[in-house]
Amino acid sequence: MTPSDEARRLLRKADQDRAVFHVIKNQPGIDAEMACLHAQQAVEKCLKAVLLASGITFRRTHNLNELVDRILDLGLPFPFAADHCAPRRDACLR
Repeated sequence: MTPSDEARRLLRKADQDRAVFHVIKNQPGIDAEMACLHAQQAVEKCLKAVLLASGITFRRTHNLNELVDRILDLGLPFPFAADHCAPRRDACLR
């Protein structure tokens, strides 16, 4: 599988995680922790897709901050609007 194919696969999976999050987030008996797991997974997959599509290798991680930092440090296109970022890095707020 090429890096571009893998990036597309991750984006499809991210869309599924996002859909699951929206379905379960307000369901009685579902902990917010479980719903947020799917939101985190969707974001993680999008970030990794950006790196893969750009031919960038990265270590196996679930750390969103590390993935965001890698994307910003390399000046790659960011997959989310700046106002969706945590204000821990100035570059993310531009």
